Amino acid sequence: MMWNISAFESLPSTQTKLKDMAAAGALAGTCVQAQMQTGGYGRQGRGWVSPPGNLYLSVLLKPSVPLTALPQAALVAGLALAEALHDCKPVLKWPNDVFVKGRKLAGLILESDINSVTGRLNWLALGVGVNVVSAPDDIGTALNECMSDTPGTDEVRDAFLDSLARHMTAWEAGNFEEIRDGWMARAHPPGTLLKIKLGDTALDGYFERLDAAGNLVLKLNDGTEKTISAGEVHFG
Repeated sequence: MMWNISAFESLPSTQTKLKDMAAAGALAGTCVQAQMQTGGYGRQGRGWVSPPGNLYLSVLLKPSVPLTALPQAALVAGLALAEALHDCKPVLKWPNDVFVKGRKLAGLILESDINSVTGRLNWLALGVGVNVVSAPDDIGTALNECMSDTPGTDEVRDAFLDSLARHMTAWEAGNFEEIRDGWMARAHPPGTLLKIKLGDTALDGYFERLDAAGNLVLKLNDGTEKTISAGEVHFG
């Protein structure tokens, strides 16, 4: 896959800019990067603090996969990001966060546009935020806290895009099993205590595995298993 990167000193949000470009007909592989964001956001509209010096990147994808497989894109991107940040020994948390020693290093957001007539995917906007030189004090960590030689934002970007291109090719070829296995190898181990919020309810249990579709399988205290296709996951 070829990448076409548009870089900006400041944007309200790389995701918003990319989605506007996608609506105007931008090609797959279009990327938007900003040195800072004034209105960055993550999943469920939560604000993403975006001071200068960190990586803020959005990537336009148009994968040839069934709509039912689209949630797997978070695992594809998470694996690629973990590989790009491997020197920090990152831990993946389902479906879209990267942690180091229990603190959040990076996060992903995926937003899609579906053709209302054909029911087919028009595009997928993948947003990536990596704390390179700073992070929120309460929950975050940054690369400069876990590496003696901190890479620049462009170096992190290029490593991520190289890995993403490779895993996107495998995914579109139907090799999700290798994606899942790679993700599992970089995730918190089976038996990790998790709390999962499903709307107004919450489940406590233990991480068991990912199923063949990439859903999270949670083992409850009574020994039964619960398959989670969507939810907000926290370490227990």
